[in-house]
Amino acid sequence: SLSHVGTEQTPPPRKTYLTVPPAPPPSPAEDPIKGLSKIWEAGTLVNSDLSSWKARVSKFH
Repeated sequence: SLSHVGTEQTPPPRKTYLTVPPAPPPSPAEDPIKGLSKIWEAGTLVNSDLSSWKARVSKFH
């Protein structure tokens, strides 16, 4: 149909946005201290989330 052709010709905004590559994060090899601190922060965040979730679950049981 004509409408189908029109939608194919104009790409959705999501596609055009994805064509712009995001700035690559600094690799741990370049800055090992920053990379390790980021990993450490992520680990502590996950641990705190898990502990709070366990506390919530233990309340219900």
